Amino acid sequence: MNQTHIFDEHKRTKILAPVLARGGEGSVYPLSDRTDILVKCYHPTVLAQQRSILQQKTEAMMRVKLPNSDVLSWPLISVFDEKNQWLGYAMQRKNGVKMRRIG
Repeated sequence: MNQTHIFDEHKRTKILAPVLARGGEGSVYPLSDRTDILVKCYHPTVLAQQRSILQQKTEAMMRVKLPNSDVLSWPLISVFDEKNQWLGYAMQRKNGVKMRRIG
């Protein structure tokens, strides 16, 4: 992703710090001014095929109220590009393990 800026639903701009991690679905970036917040941006190829379903799934997850956890990171808000296209979501940084490593 070439993007260094993302936008919330109110079109407020946030600047991304350098990439923290990359995976098959997307990349995770800290916010430049709040490293306690991470942003998962899906890869363009994933968005081209699954944007609608991923956005629906993420927004459904955001409606679920979970107890506060030191290890579970959960979507807080959706993030968008400058054209108001859904890119992914922001979440609090936690000290847990990646779910794909569980089991």
